[in-house]
Amino acid sequence: IDFIVPCIDLDQKIALSLRSIESQTYAKLRVIVSINKKGLFTKQLQNNDFFSDFLIDLKIIDASEANGAGFARNMAIKEGNSPLIAFLDCGDEFSPCHLKEAVEKLTNNNGDIYYCSYANQN
Repeated sequence: IDFIVPCIDLDQKIALSLRSIESQTYAKLRVIVSINKKGLFTKQLQNNDFFSDFLIDLKIIDASEANGAGFARNMAIKEGNSPLIAFLDCGDEFSPCHLKEAVEKLTNNNGDIYYCSYANQN
């Protein structure tokens, strides 16, 4: 699964989302962080090891010309190479078994799209 996370800041929100992805029981995944804020990709990622603590396969792309999260997601889709794509907005979390259950439902029902709701923690 290619896991796409659009991001406008390197802060606790993106860290929360990436930790949520790390905790997934489904292990065959790669994360594409699509940074869509002008200057953030070059200024904060050069000589910055913000992502070095994460134990997941990460690809960081510069989507600063994308004009919003939707366009940043589309740029990340073009970078992906998996038959399945999952989206997680910056600051959101999935339960640890979410992807495993989603893949099972998709494959057992010959599905193309899986949509889930979310629990508001606030």
